[in-house]
Amino acid sequence: STLSILCPVLSRALKEKLTLHKRMASIVIDNMSKLVDSPEAVAPFGPLLVPDLKRVCENVQFEEIRDVAMKALKTLTKAL
Repeated sequence: STLSILCPVLSRALKEKLTLHKRMASIVIDNMSKLVDSPEAVAPFGPLLVPDLKRVCENVQFEEIRDVAMKALKTLTKAL
């Protein structure tokens, strides 16, 4: 599925040094999570993305990027 291709790329973007990449990845995760029909489709990717999103929420110094990551984390956990 498309999720299996995108999730490793998004996970890597969340680990990047540039905060712009973290912001873009968080936005994509948020939007993807809104489109999920069933939790079973997202379940395999939760353990890959949730820790990275939590790390962004805790470690990024820019408040706007932390807010975007928190929103993505909330949407993703709701989809799970």
